Amino acid sequence: MRLLSELGHDTAGMDKKLRRALNRWVDKPLSFKMKLGFLAGFEHQTLILADHMLSEDLLSGGSGPLNDMIAWHGAEEIEHCE
Repeated sequence: MRLLSELGHDTAGMDKKLRRALNRWVDKPLSFKMKLGFLAGFEHQTLILADHMLSEDLLSGGSGPLNDMIAWHGAEEIEHCE
């Protein structure tokens, strides 16, 4: 988030929403299996987003290190599943 903020992106709202969503289930007394299930769900969502982003060439309009890092991370998420 810090890098995005330094590049001029407003991340305060996104950060607040993410923290609120995570606090809803992190602070609850959930079993290990339930927490593991949430984590697996988050990982699956990042895979879906990465696959869509790369297959639809959504990064083609960007350039620079941030664009390269996002593309690399997307490829890494897909590689985890293969």
